Amino acid sequence: MEHSFHRVCESGHTRDSSTETNFSAARSIHRTMASLTEKLSTSKQTKEEKEEWNKLRSKKSYSDIFVKTNATEEEVKKIAQMRERIGSDVLENPPLSLQEENVSDDKMIRFLRGYKNSVDEAVEAFNRMLAYRKENNIDRNRQMIIDHDYECPNGYPKYKPIREAIARGMRECYSFDKFGNLVTVTSVGDLDMKKVLRLQLQELYLDYIHTLDEWYNIKLYRLSKERNACVGRHDIINVTTFGYFQFDRPCYKFLQEVFDGNQHYPESCVRITSLGNGWLAMMAWRIMSPFIPARTKEKLRAVGTDFMPVLLESMEIDQIPAYWGGLKNDTAFDKLFAKDEHGSTTANIGRRDCHSVKLNVNNAGSKVEWFTSIKYYTINFEVTFEEFTDNMTLGETAQAGKVITTCTLNADNAQEKETKGTFICEKAGTIVFKWDNTHSMFRSKDITYRIGLARQSEADRK
Repeated sequence: MEHSFHRVCESGHTRDSSTETNFSAARSIHRTMASLTEKLSTSKQTKEEKEEWNKLRSKKSYSDIFVKTNATEEEVKKIAQMRERIGSDVLENPPLSLQEENVSDDKMIRFLRGYKNSVDEAVEAFNRMLAYRKENNIDRNRQMIIDHDYECPNGYPKYKPIREAIARGMRECYSFDKFGNLVTVTSVGDLDMKKVLRLQLQELYLDYIHTLDEWYNIKLYRLSKERNACVGRHDIINVTTFGYFQFDRPCYKFLQEVFDGNQHYPESCVRITSLGNGWLAMMAWRIMSPFIPARTKEKLRAVGTDFMPVLLESMEIDQIPAYWGGLKNDTAFDKLFAKDEHGSTTANIGRRDCHSVKLNVNNAGSKVEWFTSIKYYTINFEVTFEEFTDNMTLGETAQAGKVITTCTLNADNAQEKETKGTFICEKAGTIVFKWDNTHSMFRSKDITYRIGLARQSEADRK
C-alpha cells in the first residue's frame, strides 16, 4: 500500500489536492467536535434541529438516491476520467491491483454517485480512502477476512472480548429486503459503549469496526458482481431501549472515531430505518446528526414504536426478527434475544459484572410490570426510574434514579428465588432493571426475566 500511496502523492495535482483535502478534513473534525461540545451542554433544540427531526419522522418513503443499476453512458465516461485522474500506476499495481472490489466499476460508481457525479470530488474522496487505508492498515483487516474464509467478523476469535461485552449490541448481517438489499440489524439500546471504555477495549473495538466495514465492502461487491447490479445495505437500527444516560461525553467522542470510516465506503448503505423512536430520540439525534453525512440523512427514515407496518413495506414477515414482531428466529442475532415458552429472556452475567435492561416510557400513566428469577446462587437486583426533565443534558453523568425496588435473588430460598412487580410512571422517563454480580469473584449467574408495558384497566388510568 505504501508503494502505491507514495506514487499518488508524487503527482503534483493530486498531492496539492490531497493536502488541501486533509486540511479540510481536519477543520471539519474540529468543527464537529466543537459542535458536539456545545450540544452536550444544553438540552434545548434549535428550530432547524426540530425541523430536520420532524422531516425524518414524517417521511413516508425513501429517496433511494442510490439506484441499483449499472453505469449509464455518462457515468461510463466519468469513470474513465476518474481512472485517468487516479492513475494506472495506482490502480494497476499492488495492493489495489490485488483487490478487485476496490478497483472495479462497482467501486467507481459508488464514489461517483456518492459525490453527486462530480469527478473532482469523487477522485478526492477516492484518494482520501487510499490515505485512510494506509493510515489504519486496512489491508491487514482485509487479509484477516480472507484467512477466515470471508465469514462475518462478529464470530472471529480475536473479537471474543467484544462479543462477551456487547454481543447484543453488535451489528448483524441478517437477511434481505424485498428489493434485494442486504439487511443488517442493530439493537442500539444494547450497545454499551461505557462498558467498552471501562474494559479498555477501544483499540480492539475500532479494529473490529474496520474489519466489519471492510467485510461489507467485499460482501456487497460479490453480491453486485453476482447480480450484475450495484447492491447496497439496508441498515435497521432499533432504539426502543436506548437510554438517556447510555452514552456519556467520552462515549460520544469515541463514537466520532468509530464513525470516521463510514465516509470511505460511499453508497454502501441504501436505506436506514430507525425503529422505536420515542420521547428521547430527538435528543439523541441532536448529538449524532453532525457525524452523519447529508447524503446519508436522505436515506434515513425514523419510525415510532409501532414500526411493524413500516418494516412490512420493504420486508417479508419471515425476514423480520421474531424479537421485533416478525417470524425469523434462526440466526445468531435471534439466539441472543430468544425467549422461552413463557416469553422470558435468559442472560448469563459474568463474575464481577452487571447486566442492565432499559425500558423507555413515552407516555405518563403507563404501567410497567416485570418478573425475574435466578437459577443458582445469588445476585442483587434493583429497579430505578430516571425521570425526563427539560433541563437534563444529554451525555451528562447519570444521577441516581428513583429506586422502585431492590432485593437479593437467592436460588437456595424458594421465597427469594424470584420476584415480580409493577410501577405506574407518572411522567415520561426510563426504567432501568439492573442485576449486579460484582460481588462474585468466581461465579457467573444465570437469570431469567420478563419486562413490558401492561394493559391498564379504567381504574388504573384514573
